[in-house]
Amino acid sequence: MSGRIDAAREPMRDRSSVTQEPSSELLRTAREPISGQSGAAEESMIALITGASGGIGRATVCWFLNQGIDVIGLDLVPAPDETAGAGDADGAEKTGAGDIAGAEKTCAADAADSEKAGAADADGPARGRYTHCIADVRDPETYPALAPESMPHILVNCAGVQSSSDDIDVNLKGTIRITEAFAIGNDRIRAVVNVGSASAHTGSEFPEYAASKGGLLSYTKNVALRLAPKATCNSIDPGGVLTDLNQCVIDDETLWQQIMELTPLKRWAAPEEIAEWIYFVAVRNRFMTGQNLLIDGGEAGNAKFIWPE
Repeated sequence: MSGRIDAAREPMRDRSSVTQEPSSELLRTAREPISGQSGAAEESMIALITGASGGIGRATVCWFLNQGIDVIGLDLVPAPDETAGAGDADGAEKTGAGDIAGAEKTCAADAADSEKAGAADADGPARGRYTHCIADVRDPETYPALAPESMPHILVNCAGVQSSSDDIDVNLKGTIRITEAFAIGNDRIRAVVNVGSASAHTGSEFPEYAASKGGLLSYTKNVALRLAPKATCNSIDPGGVLTDLNQCVIDDETLWQQIMELTPLKRWAAPEEIAEWIYFVAVRNRFMTGQNLLIDGGEAGNAKFIWPE
C-alpha cells in the first residue's frame, strides 16, 4: 500500500518533455496578494462587509481586521463593543457619513475565541482599522459616500434575515444593490464573496428564504462574468452555524437531536469557521470564480442507501 501512495505523489515525469514550464511572470502574478503589490501584505486593502454587527458578519469583520485588512462594516444596528473600540464622543464614526479615511477602530475578539478568530501574534500583521456605518442594504440612500481612495478591494455580503417578509428584499435584492454600488464599476475591486445558504442547494427552508438564497447562486455567477478578468466572485453557502439566528433550534433538545442525525459531522460550524472560508476565498484565492461552495458538514449529501441485507 505504501508503494502505491508514494507512486501517486510522484510527479508525472514522462510528460515533462511536452509540458511548457509556466513563465516567471505568470507565476509571480498567480502568487501575488490581491492587493496587486508583489510581496506586500494585505494591510493596505479595504474590505466592505455587510451584516457586520452579528453572526457570520461580525466574525468575518474580526477575522479580516486581525489579518491587517481595514474594514468598513455596514449594519442596521451599531457595532458590538468587542468589534469596535472607543469612538468619538459624538458617535460620528458610527453614522457612516462621508469619507472613512482616518478611522482608528480595531477589532478586539473575546479572549476565549481569539485563536479561532485568527488573532495575530506579536510577529503577525498589525490589526486593521474599523469604521462602522449604519445602513440598510435595501436602501441605497443610506449607503456611505466613499471617496475613490476608500472604495473597497473586497466586498463581503453577509447581511441577511430569515423567515420574514423581507427575505427576498434583504438577502437577494439588498445584495444586488450593494454589489452594483460598490463592486461593479469599482476599479479597485478584486473579490466579491456572497454568503448564501445550504438551503439554496436543497430547498429545505422557508420558501422565501430558500428562493432568496437560490437567487444568490445565479447572481454570483452573473457578477463573476461581469468582473472578470480583474476580480473574482464566489459564494460561501453554509449549513448550520452557531449564531443567534438559529438559537431557537440550538436550545431545543429534541430538534437539535433530529438535526444531528442528518449531519454526518455531528456538529454545526462556528461563525469563525465560515469567516475563515470567506477570507480564503476573498484573499488567498486567485483563480476560482463563479462558484458556490457548500459548507454544511455533509448534511446535503447525507443520502441513505437502502438495500436488503
